[in-house]
Amino acid sequence: MLFSDFQPASHQQWKDKISQELKERDFSEIVSQTDENFDILPFYQQADTAHLDMNCFSHSKECFYPQNTWKSFLPINNNSLEHGTQNLELIFDNFQGNSGISIEQDLDLVLKNIQVQNVDLCFTAGLQSIATLELIKKYNQKHNTTIRGSIDNDPIIELFIRGQIASSDDITRCKNVVESCAKLENFTGLSVQGQNFQELGANKVQELAFTFTAAIEYCDKLTDLGLSYETIVSNMQFSFGISGNYFLEIAKLRAAKLLWANIASQLNMSQCFPILLHGKTSIYNKSLQDSHNNIIRATIEAMAAISGGCHGLTIYPYDYPTSSKQGLRIAKNIHHILKEEAFFDQCLNAASGAYYIEQLTQQLANSAWKLIQQVEEKGGFLQATDFIRESITAQRQKKEQDFLQKKAILVGVNKYEMDNKPEKVSQPVEETTTTYGKPLITPQQVKEALKMHDYNTIAKSLCSYSIENSLPKYAPTTLAE
Repeated sequence: MLFSDFQPASHQQWKDKISQELKERDFSEIVSQTDENFDILPFYQQADTAHLDMNCFSHSKECFYPQNTWKSFLPINNNSLEHGTQNLELIFDNFQGNSGISIEQDLDLVLKNIQVQNVDLCFTAGLQSIATLELIKKYNQKHNTTIRGSIDNDPIIELFIRGQIASSDDITRCKNVVESCAKLENFTGLSVQGQNFQELGANKVQELAFTFTAAIEYCDKLTDLGLSYETIVSNMQFSFGISGNYFLEIAKLRAAKLLWANIASQLNMSQCFPILLHGKTSIYNKSLQDSHNNIIRATIEAMAAISGGCHGLTIYPYDYPTSSKQGLRIAKNIHHILKEEAFFDQCLNAASGAYYIEQLTQQLANSAWKLIQQVEEKGGFLQATDFIRESITAQRQKKEQDFLQKKAILVGVNKYEMDNKPEKVSQPVEETTTTYGKPLITPQQVKEALKMHDYNTIAKSLCSYSIENSLPKYAPTTLAE
């Protein structure tokens, strides 16, 4: 039989058939809603995307890379320096605490087992980008080689998550790093760390909008200091967190490409440099107690990142940040399986033409663009810091309540929890003081409360444990035990 032998069903016919199956239930009951307030219909047809113009953003095609290969990154901290067999994300101590690699360590020791000529290195050093760059220069000179990769030079977002605002001196130091990296071969010196917004609780529209308003801020401030758009953009990459919301994450990365193309057009760049997207599996949705579930979560997130068109992908081990030898090996093998056995690299833009994903892509792009314009009307990222913080805080609090009330489900965390719960141990709670002078429960105390499944205590503490109190970068893990 041929497709022509089947008569197509109209939207109304599908809806009538579904209503018949639902019997006394209303059709609206099976229309779900995302955190971004998008209505998700139970089915989509070609007619649902007929009104969409996926080329509505100028020069979008010129800003796409023409292949679907991705660089596989493995996060390395002080617990795992001996694992140097592929592209690496080197995490230094000032970025994530005591488990990181000491910034004062000689790079010879850090890279002892790594063939730098064969891999890309992503240096995650936070505000220590200048010091890290000096180590890289010394290493290159000493070994007559060239380290290739990137450094996460991003003072605007890094200081934002600490409850601070980047000063003119911070921007000048950022400019110096970009200038130095521009002279290096295959090394980018400006990485807009959008995944931090997701880890702080932002929804997909907020993550896109605030990431790109930070990028626009860099373009404005650095051109004022004498750099050209071409120098800035050719040294820029974007990192996005990838959660387990599979289709939305695919659409988010696709929308990012459309948004960047439109920004490039609005800035009147002489040429549109293809956007470099680095996906990172989420931290906030991982379970500490039921950690093997994290392998499935990370695999789903990796699939979404690749299908969305990322160019680099960091998969965190299921037991991160401990990162055991087994955890690192499994994280590495997820890359290999998706590439060598599932052939994810053999299909370019697999989501193209999928009615549901095309609709989501356009909705995300349009909503994010409106929010970008809203931030720009307030003077840009640095001037709109309070607005951005309040927006994320409101979304974060809603997300926390959804988890605590089980409206949102994390398997092994707030549903199907493990039976062997640790016994509750009564300990005095010591409060610390934040930069805002408000009490802040320590991360260790939150983890202990989670292990005891003491959700009431956690709910009371979460109000102070937020970005307005200089929230640690990955504090949303407070919801995942």
